[in-house]
Amino acid sequence: MPSVMKCATCVPAILGHDVAGEVVKVGSRVRQFKAGDEVYARADDLRIGTFAELVPVREASLAPKPQALTMEEAASVPLVALTAAAAVTTRVRLVTMVAIGNAPAYGSGLRITPRALFDDGKLDVCFVRALSKPQLLRFFPKVFRGSHVELEQVEYLQAADIRIETDVPMRINCDGEHGGHTPAVFTVLPKALRVIVP
Repeated sequence: MPSVMKCATCVPAILGHDVAGEVVKVGSRVRQFKAGDEVYARADDLRIGTFAELVPVREASLAPKPQALTMEEAASVPLVALTAAAAVTTRVRLVTMVAIGNAPAYGSGLRITPRALFDDGKLDVCFVRALSKPQLLRFFPKVFRGSHVELEQVEYLQAADIRIETDVPMRINCDGEHGGHTPAVFTVLPKALRVIVP
């Protein structure tokens, strides 16, 4: 009898973490979803395989797909959302994310700091209080419209200088790149960037 492969990263393997689609079947203990529901999720660690035609996903990992998003847009959200949340997260989960920007959007249209202006001499800070993974999946689509800033879990501030401190050093993500660790100071350098306008 052949052995069963239990390694998610072994070859051959089907890749993919993010998924959006329609529920085709549910287990007997599933209560929140039914066949036909449109959902999206990030598959659990070591349970990749969302590039497959069908993929099993735990109920706790699923969230209803927002009606305002296409399936393609919804499929692009989960891992990006969790990566953004990991940018600055305290060990005791008091904060999900702190985003600082001088432009209204980054990535593929994520309006995380929607009130930011390039030339006002200020940095905009979007402070998101603790959210569970399912709450984060429901919260994150609002970032595409910038309407997340109206939620009670979000505090939105502006300042010329910002200092971020955490109980333990936390990794800083700068638009997808590693930018050091906390504590860190962010500041605006007026007219520091020279731009050629055609």
